[in-house]
Amino acid sequence: MNKTTSLTYAKYWRVSLLDADSGIGAFKDKNVLPKEAKQLPLSEIATGQLSRELTNELFSGEPKDALTVGIIIRPQVYVARLLHGKAPSAGIPSIITPIISNANIDRDGRMYPAATCIARDLLEPLDRGSYSIGDVSTLDTFLTTNSF
Repeated sequence: MNKTTSLTYAKYWRVSLLDADSGIGAFKDKNVLPKEAKQLPLSEIATGQLSRELTNELFSGEPKDALTVGIIIRPQVYVARLLHGKAPSAGIPSIITPIISNANIDRDGRMYPAATCIARDLLEPLDRGSYSIGDVSTLDTFLTTNSF
């Protein structure tokens, strides 16, 4: 294998890892969200401070010496509208959560954001017929020209 081929494979591998790290935002079935999913009050997300009850619930089952617990926040959840009582047509997900934010919660309920991304499975290029809301190159351009 020559150097050019090796670099091409390495670049493909890197892009694949980055894409895999961007999470899933399209769900075909309304029942696929984890049972432990909670609806956080907007005020708690805005202030970055969770209630004592929720904090205790998040830490239940964790080792006593655990300082933080990781959570995933999906601030926007869109549910497909039923048409005449029927589920959306093929190719349209039942639930879409385009924004995925990782955060750590400490034992006092303080939220520390870790990373936020747009779900990769909603961005072109995708398999033909897949539902999308944009494309990776547009996101890359935006992220390059806009700092947070």
